Amino acid sequence: MSSPVVDEIKNRLDIVAVISDYLQLKKAGSSFAALCPFHTEKTPSFHVSPDKQAWYCFGCNEGGDIFGFVMRVEGMQFGEALKHLAKKAGVVLQREDMQADSERDRLRKVNVMAAKYFHEVLLRSPVADVGRKYIAKRGLASETVDEFQIGFSPESWDATILFLKK
Repeated sequence: MSSPVVDEIKNRLDIVAVISDYLQLKKAGSSFAALCPFHTEKTPSFHVSPDKQAWYCFGCNEGGDIFGFVMRVEGMQFGEALKHLAKKAGVVLQREDMQADSERDRLRKVNVMAAKYFHEVLLRSPVADVGRKYIAKRGLASETVDEFQIGFSPESWDATILFLKK
């Protein structure tokens, strides 16, 4: 996500300094390395690139910017990480920033609910027989269907809206 306030925070904060608050980083060529905080390891596979202002773990294949790191390590939503890093950077958030974040959180929740609805339709509704047959034909395990929340959309222009209104 990019916005003027996010860009301002990224410009004011150095990713190495932010991550150093959580991990003991050691210089490794043009980057820094550490043990990954997201999985157990004995040798450092977590790297921070000051040039790219990004981090990446070659062990768990996770990566991102300072917002992604703080969200992951602190268990925060984007809005919380935005407030946290804005304070650290000395950036004053305007009301519009908070309203936009609130709208994004609301839309994320709607998307999660819609995904659950489509998944339940696939698993339980008679209209999804064709979807279940297709999944069986493809040889997908039920664990895979559950893990990826594979769903089925009924042929109805308002079924999802009616469900979400409930």
